[in-house]
Amino acid sequence: MVTALLIANLFLVTAVAAQKREFYGPALEDYRATDDDFLTLEAAIAGALQTEAKLFPGGIAGVDVIMQDTSDFYIYSRDLSYPYPKIKRWREYQVYRLPHRRPQEHEMWGCAGGPPSVMEVDDRRIIAEYSIRCAPWGSFRRAQIRKRSYYRFEQAYLATMIHEYGHQYEEMRRMDPTPLMETVWRLSRSVPIAKAVERESMQREAFAQACELIGAKDRYPDHYRRLVADAKGPPPSKSDGHREALILAVDMLAGG
Repeated sequence: MVTALLIANLFLVTAVAAQKREFYGPALEDYRATDDDFLTLEAAIAGALQTEAKLFPGGIAGVDVIMQDTSDFYIYSRDLSYPYPKIKRWREYQVYRLPHRRPQEHEMWGCAGGPPSVMEVDDRRIIAEYSIRCAPWGSFRRAQIRKRSYYRFEQAYLATMIHEYGHQYEEMRRMDPTPLMETVWRLSRSVPIAKAVERESMQREAFAQACELIGAKDRYPDHYRRLVADAKGPPPSKSDGHREALILAVDMLAGG
């Protein structure tokens, strides 16, 4: 009986993992960053930095950006003292290469904040307190195509970097918020949301989503139009707060 239950559980775990791989794309497939991936990431960083004056007064240059394929982390940092192999310079950034253990499934299809964990690298002497991790554009795009998401377009990848800088900047300025931050926080506390959506989840996304929307309006018009259409379209069957944060940002801009 115990053996039968173990086999059934193993089958269920395997089936769920297979469904995740099918949905999210190249989760554990080998993917090595290409020259085009480096160029696209650099365009995303450059675009985000050009929004500093408007969205991130005080600067975001101290945030490390880490591109990860299934073999290595490529760390873009203005700190020139990290004890890892240097592969090139890009503008004011030194680019380091750090081998890692294979990443979690979700980390090959999206971008998120935070440095690598002790489960992924043996040596964590590096990485700024504030950092962004992002899949290469090629891997990101393949996964978004499988999801049938409008984030399959390059402008979406570029705007995603602004979104992730927004998360890091919000943490940096939490004790000294900007006027935009205060406005978003105030609205996120009072805007009506569906009962199924956790307000805390929506609030965690609100400022970053506002940054993405404002940055896209200035720099990535096709993605901006898709964001607005998404906010005005039919609601999804499930939501983790991202879309509610997007609606808040669209309404905020429309209200001036």
